[in-house]
Amino acid sequence: MEDVSLDFTISATEPPAPAATLPREGGVAAPPSVAARPAPSGSASEAASPADASADPDGDVDLSPWQCRLAERLKALELHQMPQVSPVAAKLAALNPNEVSDERAVCGLLKQEPVVVARLVGLANSAAYGVRGRTFNTVEQAVSRLGLEPSVRIAFGITCGKAVNKALSSGWREFLWLHALTVAQAATLIATKVRPSKRAEAQFAGLIYDIGVMTIEGLVPGTLDLLVDTAQARNSTLAQMQTIMLGKAQRAVTPALLKLWSVPEEIANAVTERNPSDMEPDSLPAILYVADALARSHPVLAAIYGDEEPPFPMETIATASVGARVLALCPAIAKMADPLSDSVGRAVARQRDAAKEFAAA
Repeated sequence: MEDVSLDFTISATEPPAPAATLPREGGVAAPPSVAARPAPSGSASEAASPADASADPDGDVDLSPWQCRLAERLKALELHQMPQVSPVAAKLAALNPNEVSDERAVCGLLKQEPVVVARLVGLANSAAYGVRGRTFNTVEQAVSRLGLEPSVRIAFGITCGKAVNKALSSGWREFLWLHALTVAQAATLIATKVRPSKRAEAQFAGLIYDIGVMTIEGLVPGTLDLLVDTAQARNSTLAQMQTIMLGKAQRAVTPALLKLWSVPEEIANAVTERNPSDMEPDSLPAILYVADALARSHPVLAAIYGDEEPPFPMETIATASVGARVLALCPAIAKMADPLSDSVGRAVARQRDAAKEFAAA
């Protein structure tokens, strides 16, 4: 069996977390605060604070207990331990997004997954997509209502949900899938402006942009709670802590997982690439990077949640705005970031039922 191995040395530019606690294996951490949470016996607890980290002559720092635990899990990981998707999901993933045109063939494929059919029919009849006085009862009717390309994307999202949701708490499931839907929506709009030929690929790739994070949470339950706690303790954001604490792990898990799922190489490479200095302007990786930043910005999240309280503190999950350096990756949208954010937020607010379907899979 092929191993997924990883050099998990953390450099001085990737500091470990301050004191915080992970729950027992398989448990779900309670919400903040860091100081108030006791360390349960047998847990991977008290990630070392920067003051506790010792640097070697090359500038590397020792791993915290939590980071060591994650590194060991990844080094021992075999492909059969990764979340598995159904054969139907693999076929959906392998479809060229720009060649999805045979509605009969797609419906025939979807019918092999009764859960997907039920979810699509339910979504077609939801408040977001339904038509007053009309009921959609078949997958053909649902696909016709939702659109062929969106139906393929939604179906693949539902099958991904079936693969990764089991290890996620209900709060994280809906939050992460809502973020995925937001990245997909933002990537679609950006690609429409800067690279229309990649619109379909951008939409598909946006939906799975953080699938590696979901998988890591399954390997070490409580990881995401730790990131939120650490962000609060440092007066930082979830996005920054994800980059600092999970960057290398995500770069190891994501390509292996997407290869296992038969995701086309171009999309898998774009989802895996996270270093903006290596991105060509208006390329698919650049579109996704900007879309993810938009999806995490306060204007977009405020539009999505409206008067509703988000599941985690807004100051922790949101950045104030998208920086000029990020927007420079897609120069044509730099001057339209505000209206684009508004369009993304309003569109996703109307499509929250889809995120619930992914989370419920």
